[in-house]
Amino acid sequence: MCAVTVGGWAQCTADFDFGDAEFGISPNPAIGETFVDGTVNQPYTETIHVLIPASTAGIPDSPIELPLDSVVLDSILLIGEMGEEFTTLSVGLTLAPNNNGDSGNPNAFLGGGQYCAALEGTPDTVGVFTGAIYTTAWVTVPFLGANAIPFPFEGYTLTINPEPVPGCTDMMACNFNAEATEDDGSCTYPDPLYDCDGNCLNDTDGDGICEEVPGCTDETACNYDPVATEDDMSCAYAEQFLDCDGNCLMDADGDGVCDELEVAGCTDESACNYDETATDDDGSCAFAAEYYDCDGACLNDEDMDGVCDELEVAGCTNVYACNFDQTATDDDGSCLVVGDACDDGDDMTENDMIDDNCECTGEEIVDGVEALRLAGLDLFPNPASDVLNVVLASGASYDLTLVSVSGQRIVAMQTMATGQVAWDVAHLPAGAYLLQVRGEAGLVVRQVMLGAR
Repeated sequence: MCAVTVGGWAQCTADFDFGDAEFGISPNPAIGETFVDGTVNQPYTETIHVLIPASTAGIPDSPIELPLDSVVLDSILLIGEMGEEFTTLSVGLTLAPNNNGDSGNPNAFLGGGQYCAALEGTPDTVGVFTGAIYTTAWVTVPFLGANAIPFPFEGYTLTINPEPVPGCTDMMACNFNAEATEDDGSCTYPDPLYDCDGNCLNDTDGDGICEEVPGCTDETACNYDPVATEDDMSCAYAEQFLDCDGNCLMDADGDGVCDELEVAGCTDESACNYDETATDDDGSCAFAAEYYDCDGACLNDEDMDGVCDELEVAGCTNVYACNFDQTATDDDGSCLVVGDACDDGDDMTENDMIDDNCECTGEEIVDGVEALRLAGLDLFPNPASDVLNVVLASGASYDLTLVSVSGQRIVAMQTMATGQVAWDVAHLPAGAYLLQVRGEAGLVVRQVMLGAR
């Protein structure tokens, strides 16, 4: 053992993070930590941090709880590999404690504080040393005063390595240096198949080639080996139209399909003649006509008449009707045939109907009809879509009948109507109708158009 020597090196800073611990040391040999390794004749520094508790209760396994005044760093013990003792000075190191100026003795660390000591210097002795730091803890015992308790920190290891010897450390190199401890990148090696003196390692066939190198010797092969001296039939070649990386030798359109392997055809999946094997569109795609599929069938044909819904033409399809429309494909109920009720626009006639000349004619009515007509009969709107308003003369009642022009079929009626009548016609199909208004004075017929909704 030796007394701690205060060196002239810069002091350490007590700034280690011990977390929530009350007592600790770093490096801590209890958990396998040791001093950092050093190298002989090269500067060395290791900092020892210690956290001193305010009471012995903060020290693990302490048998008694007493106030801790201070811990004095007494000595350091180093034991060599042969059991010999060394001082820190004898190996070229000094230990400089830093008690933060808390006491006159630089080796005294007060309870309740963190301190450090710097192990510094230039090692001059090679070896692996075991070490221990010996301290004395001073506690206050009631009625007895200050008492000293030895407290060692044991289990440290200090390794001082020899100075590195630069050189080639690879045993396979021509200039291998068995004494070198640090590779300096200077290793040199013989050429393949030769020894360090330039002699062939093997030349069994005497062709001047050191031990044949089997491999592919065909320069056109993908796995051509320029080092090979004897072909071993391992040559591999690119597939037709491809290079050794699998890329097309010719690909004018850059689509990844070699020009020689392109298949012309229709590449549009929506076309009727789409060809899933085609890789190059040749402009031959054919498409279905609008509203039709590729087989010429309507995409939409609700009435299954062979005419697509989008192409239907509403109108009268009865060839015997006065208003037959040869372009119509969908009958809309507007046909007028001889004998159908109609309105000739003359309020002085009644029982209007289509005659053999496809003209609307009526029978002259009694004079009372004129009085009814002049009484204020009015219709609006006309055409109507949801509600037909009928304005009647006040003070009298009338019977209203709505008759379809096609078929002269009664579709609705109201009796004993007077004043303004709002007639709901939303449920009736679109088309031409006759409104018959019958009162005591006679009958008036008006044509009404109901529009589609």
